[in-house]
Amino acid sequence: MSLVQTLGETSPQYVRCIKPNSEKSAFLFEEELVLAQLRYSGMLETIRIRKAGYSVRILYDQFLERFKVLLAKFDGFLFFFFF
Repeated sequence: MSLVQTLGETSPQYVRCIKPNSEKSAFLFEEELVLAQLRYSGMLETIRIRKAGYSVRILYDQFLERFKVLLAKFDGFLFFFFF
């Protein structure tokens, strides 16, 4: 099995590492360094998006199963009703 095939069959999850200081010292916290890393990594924007209610990514089939009650069928076509 190739690496590309193995990666294609997985559900990757990511861990973001934030360095607390540039000295590599224990118990030292540089606020500006940490904030810059959070901004550049997109973490702050991700937090804003999740707080707004978009916290979960679901597969299309799961989405369709969950929200199919909002569908109506007219002449063989499916339509979503938006409220």
